[in-house]
Amino acid sequence: MNDQARRTAFFDVDETLITVKSMFRFLRFHLRAQGAPDSAYEEAAANLRRRAAEGIPREVTNREYYGLYAGCAVEEVAREGRAWFAQELAAGGLFHPPVLDALREHRRAGDRTVLVSGSFPACLDPVAAHVGADVVLCSRPEIKDGRYTGELTVAVIGDAKAVAAEADMRATGADPAHCHAYGDHASDLPLLTAVGHPHVIGDDPVLAERGADSGWHRMKGIAGHPPATATARPTTGVAVPAVPAVPAVPAVPAVPAAAAAPAGDPLGELARRSGLPGTPQEPHWRTGAELLLRYLGRAAAMVADGYAAPENIDTAMRLGCGMRGGPLELLASIGPHTAQAASEALGLPAGAFARLDRAPVAAAPASLAAGAGPRTVREVGVVGSGTMATGIAAVFLASGHPVRLLARSEQRAEAARLAVHRALLSTRMPRDEADRVLEECATVLSADALAGCDLVVEAIAEDLDAKLDVMTRLDRACGPGTILATTTSSLPVARLATAVSRPADVIGLHFFNPAPAMNLVEVVRTDTTAAEVIATADALCRSLGRTPVHCTDRAGSIVNALLFPLLDDAARVVGEGRGTVEEVDAAVTGGCGFPHGPFRLLDVVGTDVALAVQQGLRRGPGGSELDVAPLLEELVRDGVLGIKARRSARQHLRPA
Repeated sequence: MNDQARRTAFFDVDETLITVKSMFRFLRFHLRAQGAPDSAYEEAAANLRRRAAEGIPREVTNREYYGLYAGCAVEEVAREGRAWFAQELAAGGLFHPPVLDALREHRRAGDRTVLVSGSFPACLDPVAAHVGADVVLCSRPEIKDGRYTGELTVAVIGDAKAVAAEADMRATGADPAHCHAYGDHASDLPLLTAVGHPHVIGDDPVLAERGADSGWHRMKGIAGHPPATATARPTTGVAVPAVPAVPAVPAVPAVPAAAAAPAGDPLGELARRSGLPGTPQEPHWRTGAELLLRYLGRAAAMVADGYAAPENIDTAMRLGCGMRGGPLELLASIGPHTAQAASEALGLPAGAFARLDRAPVAAAPASLAAGAGPRTVREVGVVGSGTMATGIAAVFLASGHPVRLLARSEQRAEAARLAVHRALLSTRMPRDEADRVLEECATVLSADALAGCDLVVEAIAEDLDAKLDVMTRLDRACGPGTILATTTSSLPVARLATAVSRPADVIGLHFFNPAPAMNLVEVVRTDTTAAEVIATADALCRSLGRTPVHCTDRAGSIVNALLFPLLDDAARVVGEGRGTVEEVDAAVTGGCGFPHGPFRLLDVVGTDVALAVQQGLRRGPGGSELDVAPLLEELVRDGVLGIKARRSARQHLRPA
């Protein structure tokens, strides 16, 4: 591979390469071109600033910006973009000379030059054409019938800039140690740290301090541009005040090199783009490729079916499974066309990859995009006395919410209270503080005692009849306005909502175990969940320091619906003699990006639990397309349940 392919220079655009915020400057131009008065722009800009000041998540305000283009013809907006750029260029001062010179120097040296921005092609394509950039990694509005829908398919904001750059480097074979990145603001820090040669533009205090400690190259900032503060410019690409920091939601990067159909050898192309060990000529490589493509195909189907947005799926798998990268990020680096062609070559289902281009985007719940206001949640009820319930109670208590914990008996209530105290201590909360916080936890024995709670979370065992009974009792006890949430991970939330008289107040809040340590919460909405209930769940999770990922109602939500079929696939191929435990574990860690192989995960989770979940997934909405692997059933029947039974599946399946 030549030096050019191994070296890339990434450039932030707004106030790094150019001196303006392109999205707002273009919006004013666009509205004028549409015949709107200047007051229309001022009103739109003021509304975005107000929404951010109210604490609306930056992903939402970013999407609201693109909602302003709903119904506009793509070609017309592109023409406006070219006209806007020509006007800005003619006015002078559009480009920041030191950075423009650096870009040109990279081009003369034969480096690839890539623009990375939360802005969109209408603004960025003319900039890229003018400077000769090779690739633009940017936000991509959804298009249907040649018009913008007002939604996004890709959002390259915040940490997602680094995600996009890393995917681009993998796709092109670029060595990060030899690559360069240019940024002006603290939000560009992940992008700068993704490469070996970061360049700080201007006087941002966060970048200046990090650059001084690390010996980074520093360049002059925009003339007359005041030194930035750590929160001066949001990472949405929209010039509104910064909102409280929340964990970034990685987006699916656009990788042009992966877009073209592979020529002639799809398996060779898959081998080059993926981390699968071995070569396509080896049987174990093909087994690994099958596991990888089935996993990616299920993730692609979630997107293609409009079940969940790519960034929500990727975030769920990162936080829920500790993965290096999400499946849609991985698919972007491999390329959907390559995945489709490789699947067809191996005789695997490939339809989901083909449907991605016309997928109905579920990037954010309509309620959030429409600005539905959240309800106030102060006091919280938790139903259950097991590990999940007491962990959730601890999370709410630690965030200042009084909790009423419903148990079935005095004995269980006392044990649950002690468990809540241990859960608080597990967060490294000082004992005296944990003692004080525990005073806000009242144990109760009747659902009637939960009347007056703003939110009640059902967290009992995964038994449909038992959960239906609990939901019925909560419906009778709690007045209108109380949100009824369920932590179910395998049962349809809509089925539980049939037990109540007000299904609009029912939502899924799937916390992960152990709740005090896990930051992920899957927010599962049904067709009847009220907009303000979804908004309340989103805001509440963020106030708890958790990252909400949104999806519609189906068996397994996101994480379980992707993880457990992969474990079942692994058991199937080993049971059929098409790969060893070691080969399968290596394929899943190297190719799929999981931190541990499937048989180690089976030992930790328990083969009996994996079997029960997989059976539940098959019965529920959107269930698995395969029968449960016979080997998994055999392991459970023989008592090889994993660590808890001191009988390891990995050891059991290894040759003597």
